[in-house]
Amino acid sequence: AEAEVVSALESRLRAQPLSTTATALLVAELYLSHELRAEATELLEDLTTSSRAASVWLALGQTYLDAGLTSEAGSALDQAIAAAQGTGQQDIEAAARVGLALVARAQDDATTAEAHLSAARLLYKQIGDQDGLEQVDQLLSQ
Repeated sequence: AEAEVVSALESRLRAQPLSTTATALLVAELYLSHELRAEATELLEDLTTSSRAASVWLALGQTYLDAGLTSEAGSALDQAIAAAQGTGQQDIEAAARVGLALVARAQDDATTAEAHLSAARLLYKQIGDQDGLEQVDQLLSQ
């Protein structure tokens, strides 16, 4: 029954008039919400071969991070930052830096973690993202 629900929702998402990238990101989010991490990861990995979108790299990095694959997460999040800087997407760069801070913490590198969090905090402040600021402040206090 669960598979049928996911399949029906996926069909509805794919029928929407969205770009290939937007559709794939939504389907990956659907998969993750139903604990289908392998399927989401495969979809995002495939998408990175055709899309250089920072949002795709960010989603892949966060998916790897959630799975405990810190090395893979770090690589994907570095790609997200490079793409975000190239297109001026400060929100994505900030989120990727938070992810890299978590990777650094998992590798017991507090200095790098703090540097990424400080950079993320500055970006969130520049774009007026209060939720992002609160998330970073909470992480900085831990």
